[in-house]
Amino acid sequence: MEWPGGAMPEKILFALLLLWPALASTGYAQTVPSTATPSTPAASAPSTSQTVPGTVPEAGQSTTPQASRVPIPQRQRSDEPLVSTGPGISTSVWQWKGLRVNRIEFEGVTFDSTDTLPSELEQHAGEPLDPQDVRDSTRRLFASGRYRDIQVRGVKEDGGVVLIFVGTPRYYVGRITISGVKSDRLSSLLEFATKLNPGTAYTDTSVATGTESMREVLLSNGYYQPKIYAGTTIDKPNSQINVEYDVDIGLQARIGNVTAESADLGMTMAEFRKKGKLKQGSKVTRDTTSNALSKLRTQYQKRDRLEATVSLQKQDYNASRRQVDYGFSVNQGPEVKVLVEGIKVSKSRLHLLVPIFEEGTIDNDLLNEGMHNVRDFVQQQGYFDATVEVKVIGDHTPNERVVFTVDRGIKHKVVSVNLKGNRYFSDDILRERMQVKKADAYQRSGRYSPGLVSSDVATIRALYRANGFDQAKITTEVKDTDEDKSAPKKKEGEISIVYNVVEGPQKKFGTVNLSGVGPSRLEDVKSLMNAQEGQPFSLVTLSGDRDAVLAYYLSHGFDQAKVDIQLRKTEDPSLSDVTLTVAEGEQVFVNRVLLSGLVFTKSRVAESQVLVHPGDPLDQTAILETQRNLYNLALFNEVITAVQNPAGDA
Repeated sequence: MEWPGGAMPEKILFALLLLWPALASTGYAQTVPSTATPSTPAASAPSTSQTVPGTVPEAGQSTTPQASRVPIPQRQRSDEPLVSTGPGISTSVWQWKGLRVNRIEFEGVTFDSTDTLPSELEQHAGEPLDPQDVRDSTRRLFASGRYRDIQVRGVKEDGGVVLIFVGTPRYYVGRITISGVKSDRLSSLLEFATKLNPGTAYTDTSVATGTESMREVLLSNGYYQPKIYAGTTIDKPNSQINVEYDVDIGLQARIGNVTAESADLGMTMAEFRKKGKLKQGSKVTRDTTSNALSKLRTQYQKRDRLEATVSLQKQDYNASRRQVDYGFSVNQGPEVKVLVEGIKVSKSRLHLLVPIFEEGTIDNDLLNEGMHNVRDFVQQQGYFDATVEVKVIGDHTPNERVVFTVDRGIKHKVVSVNLKGNRYFSDDILRERMQVKKADAYQRSGRYSPGLVSSDVATIRALYRANGFDQAKITTEVKDTDEDKSAPKKKEGEISIVYNVVEGPQKKFGTVNLSGVGPSRLEDVKSLMNAQEGQPFSLVTLSGDRDAVLAYYLSHGFDQAKVDIQLRKTEDPSLSDVTLTVAEGEQVFVNRVLLSGLVFTKSRVAESQVLVHPGDPLDQTAILETQRNLYNLALFNEVITAVQNPAGDA
């Protein structure tokens, strides 16, 4: 396919900035970039500068973006912010209690006039200073997710106080670019290995950790001498840090010497190399080791060494030869023969029925599973009374035998399968859910086993209870002519099964109420519910309604919504009143939509496929549909969608 200008498809990052409004009255507001000019420093005040440290650093992540490389000292939390009045002198902020707050300023992270966050603070300008309100305001700002750490400074001015919230802005991971790698597959693996997920908080260790993970991926793919250069660029308007990795993968290592430690390898080293695809000089890939182990185990199993073990002991890189030397440990284990007495079973069928071939070991669980599989196989041929026993001969010796002994018994034929007592459901509706089948042209003997009968009983009972018949009972009558001594003997036994249904009274929904749903959403939510007054009562229906209501709220920005179901008995025992109580929580709106990574494609082409817009409630379904639409353009080889600052309460 020809791409415009001969260019390869692009990678695109689709990110959302979210807004948690203060909710009903504020609508949505725009996030403010942390690039505004800081407020007037306290040093310019006419009186002595006094500070209120009151810091709230983030636990374990008090760091600065790598581009700035400014270390941030760890600060201890304090229950009471202190006021520094000079060297060696400190006093509690409680001594300022009651002073008028002339104004509130912000340094580091600032807000424009459209942002509602400053108005949501407990401490307001023009009101007396309350240390508890200051503390709550500091926590509210930090909880917004816009600060990495924060402190409060205070300046006395004109008989009042100027509060200054000083903080380091938080940045988030933006685009991750891998250059210098020609293989798209390897490039994707390296990008995934960085663990830098767009929209998540950026830390000083993010790049270094990603570099080490990339080295491990390159090493597993045979590149033992890579050179990785990392750089970052700050996108201040969007509070993002983009990370660029320039990778020189170097030469790919080759397979060198191969050794095997074993008391009895069972083959020559040349055969060992050949069977494990370990040819001298072949390229080392991420699948070299796993393929070798798998192929060698398969080879030993073909020789009836079902318990053979092959493991990698060492994997050393020789820089001078640019080769990887491998050391394996091999134990053939005993020769195991699996036999079936009483019936003929092909080797391929036996491998499917007995799991010890796949698991490569012998234990009671696997033997019992194989015994049940063999019995089911025989019963499918009409020998419904078949019994199977298993035993291990020569356990813990060089030669073991696993013997399945089958007694088929007399062949049977299902001549009739009848239903009695069912009125609410027709025979056809019940039969299509049943596994026991009458003999026909396709199944000459029919289909029957005690386990299948029990499964049918459970299925029919569940169907009735899902339609309001809580007291429904199903019993069975099985008639086998082979067990009837008075009946004439036949070459084939005949089986008749009767399912007796006692439906009992049907329970129905009484009143169905919704509680906690906003008036503007009430009709929409009601239309999603299948539980209606007078309909058959079913817990399955209620569960489906709860899931539908939750899905509705999640698609409308209520990511913390909860739905509880309450049942209430009525005077009429056949009716049950239901109440669905909804705890909506806060509604999350989209603040901004960030679209980056477009190089050859015009922005309007991509924007036409975006179904999420500023001011819309956050809809995960719309985000996924947007990603699908962008892929359908066939212009991008990767589309990443992410929510920026998902944990913040901004």
